Amino acid sequence: MKNFTTVFNENISVKTYDTDFKGKIKIASLVQYFQEAASKHASINNFGYNNLLENNSIWVLSSINMRIYEYPTWEEELSIATWSKGKKKIFAVRDFEFYKNEKIYAAGSSFWLIIDINTRKPKKIDDILLNHISLPDKNALNEEYLQIDTPKKFSYTDKFKVKYSDLDINKHVNNLKYIEWAIDALNYDEHQKNIIQMIINYNAECKFDDEIEIKKSYTDNNELIICGYKNEEFKEAFKVFLKLE
Repeated sequence: MKNFTTVFNENISVKTYDTDFKGKIKIASLVQYFQEAASKHASINNFGYNNLLENNSIWVLSSINMRIYEYPTWEEELSIATWSKGKKKIFAVRDFEFYKNEKIYAAGSSFWLIIDINTRKPKKIDDILLNHISLPDKNALNEEYLQIDTPKKFSYTDKFKVKYSDLDINKHVNNLKYIEWAIDALNYDEHQKNIIQMIINYNAECKFDDEIEIKKSYTDNNELIICGYKNEEFKEAFKVFLKLE
């Protein structure tokens, strides 16, 4: 592989539409900046969206574990760094950091699948694909993948259908929408606090006109777990853990 790069860095400036009513960047916007950087890095190294599409394949995000130490505000400029950590079982692992000078604003680890666009089933990730650029010992977090337990009781329910604006280029609900659905389940007092950790597990894709049911629960430590189910079979589409401060 020629002209590959191990760590991709990009400068960003927080836009008005990226911020919430407190003037701080929304967590979904942080994930969006990360996804864009990850896509660019993959393309530079010849395993991006168009490269995979030639083999009837696409990247699908399976999970993110992110910790936010400080929220950048409107018009603030900072940088993002992202790098591949190689493969774990059927997953490709990618870490990232948001930083300015020596200060880390947020950091996370993500797991990705390659799926066949026709069968929607995972495909084997070629070791050669990632080995040239992977940094398995460079960790953004001390922990990587964390499974979220499904609560037995819920205190909040909302229902709606997937709309056109929820879909992305892969004709399913965009990753960011699941996060926005989860954040919208918080009440006003909870929105006054800061999310200092978010874990999201993507379990099933949602498509146009799917009926979605959102449920919210609290752990013994007053952390939040928000689950999204789809259609009459009540299949779990995603699960989010939020720690507030």
